[in-house]
Amino acid sequence: MHRSTPPAVRRPASDDPEDARFEELLEDLACGRITPEAEAELALYAEADPRRAEAVERARRAAALGRGWLERVVEDERLAQVERSGLVRAERGLGLALFAGGLLVQAFAPVAGAGMLAAGTVTLLWSFVRTALAARRRDPYRKVDR
Repeated sequence: MHRSTPPAVRRPASDDPEDARFEELLEDLACGRITPEAEAELALYAEADPRRAEAVERARRAAALGRGWLERVVEDERLAQVERSGLVRAERGLGLALFAGGLLVQAFAPVAGAGMLAAGTVTLLWSFVRTALAARRRDPYRKVDR
């Protein structure tokens, strides 16, 4: 996998070892793999030069954006696992079976068929509503003002 830095922090290579170290630390910060010791070293660089302080702030924003995206991807996968879970599949299978059975039974026993149709519909609706509510509770974007 190719490792690259966000465009906000990419700079031309320098022959100065201090600049090279600063760029390396900046890349680690933007990619979210910086250690506390390296972050302290980066803070010293930022203290000495306002341009470097701006670069550090841009790298922090890039790292925060990346973490937010990664958290969203992980959460989306969790929601997909809920949709594929055995309970949801069993609920939906039962709901469909009751609904289809109700359609067939209704021709011979209208009351029983109507009851099966209603039970199948309620089971299916419950399954979809339950998973939608779970998705809404976990959605990190629900608090975003539009």
